[in-house]
Amino acid sequence: MPRDPAPPPARWADDATTLFASPAWFEWWMEAFGGGEHGSWRPPHGAYAVPYVVRTRRAGGVPLRVAIGAANAYTPQYDTCGEGVPAVPELRRMLRDLRCAALELPFLAPQSRALRAASAGAARGANVVATESAPQIDCSGDWDAYLASRSKSRRKEWREKERALAATGARLEVLATWSEIATRFEELLDVEASGWKGRNGSAIRQRPHARRFFGLACPALADAGKLRVLAIVRDGRTIAFKLCTLHGGRMSSLKTGYLDEFASQSPGQVLQLWTARWCFEQPDVKLFDFLSPSTPHKLAWATAVEPLHSLFVYGASLPGALAWLRWSVGPRVRARVATRSRPGEAAGSAAGAARAASFSSPSRYTSAP
Repeated sequence: MPRDPAPPPARWADDATTLFASPAWFEWWMEAFGGGEHGSWRPPHGAYAVPYVVRTRRAGGVPLRVAIGAANAYTPQYDTCGEGVPAVPELRRMLRDLRCAALELPFLAPQSRALRAASAGAARGANVVATESAPQIDCSGDWDAYLASRSKSRRKEWREKERALAATGARLEVLATWSEIATRFEELLDVEASGWKGRNGSAIRQRPHARRFFGLACPALADAGKLRVLAIVRDGRTIAFKLCTLHGGRMSSLKTGYLDEFASQSPGQVLQLWTARWCFEQPDVKLFDFLSPSTPHKLAWATAVEPLHSLFVYGASLPGALAWLRWSVGPRVRARVATRSRPGEAAGSAAGAARAASFSSPSRYTSAP
């Protein structure tokens, strides 16, 4: 008797896992950013997969092959795929299989499976570094209570700017289907490129790999009901927008922008006010995630901040020992020396140590998602 066909592999992570650890997300990422040597490593039991790229980094002038989780400045969070929880000995086997000296898995949230790999007693040959943080708004309560929790001066400022912009005929539109979004997509890219991102060359339209990635991701996310565009429209023009994902009750702000010619009217702040209010009104939105990095603007709205970490694993080899000295021991020693010589700069020293410890692209510490 013929067997039933095996079910197709899930394209999306379950609701308890970050959307950005979905097989579909990594497919788009690899196609847009992978380049060179890349893949998805599985242990013999196959309970999880580690999407990765291989790059060359130097330690004391010595070139070393390193594996890096498939993530960059466009990746809000990272985790392994599948239900299995990685173990450090298995990840060291990955390094042997790939002939790499070290592995970095970045952007790990506290609840991520990959971070559990570094649990007490199991982390020989590994270490964890706090790298970034993501401000968030808890939207499960009452909007008026949330607004009252903000300072009186901020509430006054937000309401004044809201009234002034609304008086010009500006309104909020929420787009959810690709047929709606597709007609505005190029306009959204123009809006983003009109301001500082366009001036410094970091707008999506100016980066072919990013343009490819969002061109792949957005239609599929919309078709799966996981994309929302919130836009302020005035006289038929989009003057500000947020491109967000919605998964497991978490609304994540992937991209935001406003027309530079309207900067004096603060459309970005008004849009954030209208977006936050809208999130509180939606029964399927429990959390609004600004994503990393933290900025004073984001923190002014946030009710909590989620820390993000990088997990480093070093191979049981001479190159692995050299990598451990370069990216684990060295940054900690430099930070300790700097802290002792300049006690008032401890926080800056810690941040510098985190950047020095990473062998990922430096842009992920300086570019907003």
